[in-house]
This record gives sequence, structure tokens and C-alpha cells, in this order.
Amino acid sequence: MLRRTDDDHVALYEGESTWTYRDFAALCAARAVYLLERRKSGPFHIGVLLDNRIDFPLWIGACALAGATLVGLNGTRRGQTSSGISTTVIASL
Repeated sequence: MLRRTDDDHVALYEGESTWTYRDFAALCAARAVYLLERRKSGPFHIGVLLDNRIDFPLWIGACALAGATLVGLNGTRRGQTSSGISTTVIASL
């Protein structure tokens, strides 16, 4: 991603909207700063509960830049299954 910070080719599409590689890298970097400023001691795990929309790849990129592990949570899980997963995954943010 860092090699594409000056690339104005389209990287992402969502509906009628587009983001260039330059835009994508800048948005990921801003989110990475946000994560690093809020980092707590211990494993650097970031839990996200997002649809597969533009925010999801931005947080993946942010975690990559910040050195964090992204933990994608499944919003369709309910009851016993959901509680078992949430007690196994401990996210720092």
C-alpha cells in the first residue's frame, strides 16, 4: 500500500463512488494513527463489526499499517455461539 501513495488510479469502487490508491492509503494511515493513539498494553487486536463496504478494507489497511490484528466479528451469530466467540476473542479496541 505504501508504494501506491502517489497513485491516482482507482483502487476501490462502491456504488457510484471511487477512491484512488492515494485516497485509500491516506484514509488507512489516518485510521492507523487513531488506532496507535488508543493502543493499550497487551496484544494489539482490533475487533470490527462491519458490513463488507468501504469501511472494511480501510480498517484492514489501518491495522496493517499500525501492526494490529483485525478481528472480524460476525453479526449474524446469536445466542450461545456468539457468547462463546466473544469470550474467546479479546480485542484491545
